[in-house]
Amino acid sequence: MNENKLAVGAISPWLSLFQSLAQLAPLPTLIFTIQEIFGYSNAPALSYLIALVIVLFSANTVIQMGSRFPHAGGYYGYVANGISRSTGVYTQFIYLFYQVLNTAAVVINFP
Repeated sequence: MNENKLAVGAISPWLSLFQSLAQLAPLPTLIFTIQEIFGYSNAPALSYLIALVIVLFSANTVIQMGSRFPHAGGYYGYVANGISRSTGVYTQFIYLFYQVLNTAAVVINFP
């Protein structure tokens, strides 16, 4: 038995939603972009609406991939099962690199 497989029905729709939100952790970059748009334009409601649509599309992507490829490895598991294992490893390294840069950007913005 493959230890990376999830049991059928192990993740409820609520858990799937919260997992997708947890995997969207790099969104502070988007939030700071919204603040910039808010500061330089007269359309703050439009900027938040656009951000909401982007977040919902991203969450839907994670939910769809999680239901198609039930894997405990997150983005690595989705890409490894969907494309290839080497591409999954590459995606995971890019994701980790992105997380480090995003955390640094948040720390720099809040001195």
